[in-house]
Amino acid sequence: MNTATLRFPLPFAHDLPSGASLRNWLSAKTTAIAPAPRKLTRAEEAAPVREMAWRVRESDPGFSADLYAAAARHEGLDDLQG
Repeated sequence: MNTATLRFPLPFAHDLPSGASLRNWLSAKTTAIAPAPRKLTRAEEAAPVREMAWRVRESDPGFSADLYAAAARHEGLDDLQG
């Protein structure tokens, strides 16, 4: 078994602050690039379940009704938690 090692400078190596860890540097760079994702609303979470219910409504109406009920119940949880 042979192993080859290539060494070349990283194109961004000059941007690294001296003494800073690569982890901290990457964390700062990625935070600046992408904002934190927002939390989905209950309606947005229930939408794929309703979509699935719509797709199976003719082949399995009972399951479709259960899916619709589960989506409605999930959305109603906000009302219960007040």
